Amino acid sequence: KTAAGGQLSQVSVALTVFNRLGEPIKAIPGFAAGRTGTAGPGFAGFRGRNQTRAREREDGPRGLCLVRISTRQKLTLEAPLLGLLLIVFSISALVAPNMHLRVGDVDLPSVVLCPFFAITGIPCLFCGITRSFLAMGRFDFVSAFVFHPLGPAIFLALIAVALVMAVTLATGWRVRLGLSPALRHQLVRWAICILVLAWPLKLAIWSHTGLL
Repeated sequence: KTAAGGQLSQVSVALTVFNRLGEPIKAIPGFAAGRTGTAGPGFAGFRGRNQTRAREREDGPRGLCLVRISTRQKLTLEAPLLGLLLIVFSISALVAPNMHLRVGDVDLPSVVLCPFFAITGIPCLFCGITRSFLAMGRFDFVSAFVFHPLGPAIFLALIAVALVMAVTLATGWRVRLGLSPALRHQLVRWAICILVLAWPLKLAIWSHTGLL
């Protein structure tokens, strides 16, 4: 009995010390439920920060930065894209915009240019972009705006992209713009809204100028 009583007293002393040592820990947020095996808000915060860091490693750094790229990477993205843009600019400079696009002496049927316009008789959201680019190739900003209100802005944006691609090919440094998924989705929504809002404006301009 004496030995058993001594062991019980030692166990009770150890439990008392453990409880007193655990009191400051219980006062810390996130560790209050530690003894029951459930994670408190502190653990959730740590897990959230770790997930955020993992997403940043996957998506890359946020903001504008320069990234060194290899020759293979330049030939994969920058070179084909710059070549395509140069073809667009060359066609815009050589072909004059007309009321009806034609190849040589043959008028292109509307069903080829825009099936939506051929079926409904109403220009779609993108009708006029090609002729707007052709007008921009001749520095005719007024006609470019008449053909499509967003045509001049898109054409100038493509020129900026071409300049960035040329600098990247020359220097080997790629400009990287890291955006969060939420910001990317918001920019896409804004672009769609601007495109939709430009549609009635284009219809009004075409109706006033006789293009429609």
